Amino acid sequence: MHEHQRQDREQYVHFECANLNGYRRAKELLPQYFAFTMHELCASAIYTQDEPWYSLGFTPFEWSTWTWWDRTHKDANGNDDGFEHMQSVFHAKPYDYDSIMHYGSEAGTSVPFNQLTVQNAPLIRWKQGREGYQAPSQATDQNAQLIIPPFGRGPSDGDFEFVQKLYPWAR
Repeated sequence: MHEHQRQDREQYVHFECANLNGYRRAKELLPQYFAFTMHELCASAIYTQDEPWYSLGFTPFEWSTWTWWDRTHKDANGNDDGFEHMQSVFHAKPYDYDSIMHYGSEAGTSVPFNQLTVQNAPLIRWKQGREGYQAPSQATDQNAQLIIPPFGRGPSDGDFEFVQKLYPWAR
């Protein structure tokens, strides 16, 4: 449950699956395993948690905005019932770039940090991103920037709000 997995994220950030570790190899292997498209594999919160994708280090599920289910949940009799436990990302308004639950642009790539650009990073920030923003079709240095989390950052106000909603306590 990360900030960049919000269903409205494209107004604020852009995820480029083709820039993830393992993408090229996953694309080569895809026809042997599934009748999915690469777009579906990149968008899924579930498919790439399994082999052969996970061993490739190809983990687009960590960026997925799809609703998912608890694959390990069992009912009282030990039967799988994860489909009855659907989950999605809770989010506070406004978008929280400072959340400790927000990946930086370096996550999921083997590109050295000093060589990262808005064209080769898996996750970038729209410079004009806001609620209702129509994201451009392509990231450029003029419309996007890298997400560089501050070293040693602590939880943001939005992180505290999330924890209070998830685990209510008396105030």
